Amino acid sequence: MQDNQTLSPNENVNVSGCSACGNDHQTAQITSTNATGGEFECPDTQKPVSYTVNQTSDSPMIAGLTEGRIAHYVLPQARCFPNPEDRHRPAIVVNAHGGRLADGLCNLIVFLDGTNDIAADLNNMALTMWAPSIKYSDGKEPGTWHWPERV
Repeated sequence: MQDNQTLSPNENVNVSGCSACGNDHQTAQITSTNATGGEFECPDTQKPVSYTVNQTSDSPMIAGLTEGRIAHYVLPQARCFPNPEDRHRPAIVVNAHGGRLADGLCNLIVFLDGTNDIAADLNNMALTMWAPSIKYSDGKEPGTWHWPERV
């Protein structure tokens, strides 16, 4: 979402990870605003959803970012996968920092795809990895996280 000072009721905004349905929305209608956030209507459920903006940065908090949520982590590099779309791995948010940090920074536990992701002996390797302070990205750049794609 944009900085709250530029939002007004009936304005349409982009939403990532709607807390009502988990989807990303290209257009969600703002229904009310206040000093710290407001509400928008979920296009899928037509339910009101509260949001807040980060008061210490121009970047808003990511709606629905809480511990336990499933996310996708984009591996910085994968030896067997030249196509970046093949580098997405499931992850669990283990620390959302109370949603206080700009750019959706959070800590993740990432589930790896065995020797496809790490050149190692399967008997001696961890199949998860800790990824601290990972930035959210709609653009799905390597080394960032995003909500899982809907299929």
